[in-house]
Amino acid sequence: MSDTLACRLTAPLPSAIATVAIRGSQLLDIVSRCLKRPLAEHQWPVGRVRFLKWPIGDDSEHVVACRIDQQIFEIHCHGGVAISNAILSALRDQGCVVIDQSEWSQLDQPTDKSALERSLERLCEQALMLTTSERAAGILLDQANGALHQFIVKVEDLVRDQQWSEAARVIEDVSKWDSLGLHLAEPWKVVLAGPPNVGKSSLINALSGQTLAIVHKEAGTTRDWIEAHTQIDGWPVSLTDTAGIRQTDEQIEREGVKRATERIALADLVVIVVDATIGWTEQHDEIAAICNSQEHARKILIAWNKSDLSAGWPAQDPLRFWGQMQAGKIVRCSATGDIAELFSAILLELVPEQPANGVPIVFDRSQQQLLKKILTCLKSRISPTSECELNLLLQELTRKP
Repeated sequence: MSDTLACRLTAPLPSAIATVAIRGSQLLDIVSRCLKRPLAEHQWPVGRVRFLKWPIGDDSEHVVACRIDQQIFEIHCHGGVAISNAILSALRDQGCVVIDQSEWSQLDQPTDKSALERSLERLCEQALMLTTSERAAGILLDQANGALHQFIVKVEDLVRDQQWSEAARVIEDVSKWDSLGLHLAEPWKVVLAGPPNVGKSSLINALSGQTLAIVHKEAGTTRDWIEAHTQIDGWPVSLTDTAGIRQTDEQIEREGVKRATERIALADLVVIVVDATIGWTEQHDEIAAICNSQEHARKILIAWNKSDLSAGWPAQDPLRFWGQMQAGKIVRCSATGDIAELFSAILLELVPEQPANGVPIVFDRSQQQLLKKILTCLKSRISPTSECELNLLLQELTRKP
């Protein structure tokens, strides 16, 4: 009987990502035969993450692969049951013994990992089950393979040595990725808002590459919000098309306007859509006021849509209106023509800087909150009382996963 085992670690249900683990002395030989190309030992050190094409029938599936331990290899693939079943079947054909989760959990796990490392790995696995992009999955795998653990240990060591200023600097360096971290397992929410008939539905169809929203020349066609999941430069994004915001006596449309306002309150970025042939209106002022209110303050981008139908800016200068708002951009675009600049502008607003490989990124909200408390403690004048509080927070941080 082969000593090389395979198991689907995630539940056998449809999900964003499925994880298949392989364990045993022959794992590289077996994976090599499945891929129909050799995987040399020196090419796969522990912690190495790679994107591979896994043959399935006459086609192939993109997967993320990582060697977790000398004898443990993980494959992260699309969460559809058929894909993970096909990978397990190929492994079985090449000599693996496929076992279930209960049998896998009873195997002796590597003993060289601390409780914190194992807890962080489990936290990463949970997030991987929810993520919908390879880029986000790669970052989570970096965390599972030690990036986040090394960061927490470094903070602990610096605090222990009373190097409080350096510990604060290290936390601040990592905290700049907090927004990105929270959006590895859930998409950024981008809401398209504007008066009726400015082209919001056409834009969301163009941005998502799908015909999801009904497009009609009659104003008020969209009565409720419509959501489309897509990716921009590999980052998961949820685009929401909302009902046109305007004063109306029509009950159904009024409810749509109310729901549009609610979606704005939940957005990471609001794209205010303007019809270039008409320009900025009082209704746009109302939307901008909602976005800039203390209760709903959100990042704003202005999409000057239908720009192919307008030779230049309308008589009123849009910058005059933009000056009343928070800093942002105005982007010319056309739902029936060029939207490349709008794509780029949305990406820049959501991810102004791209993280390098292996950078520690805290993706759990409760851990982020604990680190903020620790940072506040470090920046205050350290006294016996605050030092005691600091140590308690560090203990909670290492237990939190």
